[in-house]
Amino acid sequence: MKRSQQHSFSRSKEIEIGRRDEGGFTLLEVIISMVIVAIGFVGVYGLVALSDRALQETVDREQMVLRAGQIMEEIGNELIVNGDIFLASFANVDLKRTNCNFGGGFSNNIKRRWCQRLNDYLGLPNPLNPGDRRTIRVTTPAGEPNRRLIKVTLSTKNGTSQVSVARKYNVPTP
Repeated sequence: MKRSQQHSFSRSKEIEIGRRDEGGFTLLEVIISMVIVAIGFVGVYGLVALSDRALQETVDREQMVLRAGQIMEEIGNELIVNGDIFLASFANVDLKRTNCNFGGGFSNNIKRRWCQRLNDYLGLPNPLNPGDRRTIRVTTPAGEPNRRLIKVTLSTKNGTSQVSVARKYNVPTP
């Protein structure tokens, strides 16, 4: 009897070795799941990069609005102090210059200062990029001889969008 018990024992052992009812994963299943997770990470990374670009453009636009407002305030303050004669030199100013040389005089110092500030922040203007704008325009609105419309237009750093700020100022009478 001992012999048949041994034989049946070894036979059950053979059956256990040949069975695949173990609770693990095959190498193929692991590789497939890793590929699926990697595809998910690539998608998430693409969304993060897209949102980062959108955030940077928003920050650039806000900076340009701030700078245009500062230019506007400085010109408006000088208009109040020096009157309409001061604005004649700002009829159509292009600040898109690499050397920022406007000559002498008080209004040219303001132009030079803002040209240099914009070049420092935005970098030197690109003459091949027609979307790069840095202008100040002063006009007299129709039917309002005692008012001036001042419009400042600036491009963002990458030149993909523009910001324009316009305000009307009363011209002080002499």
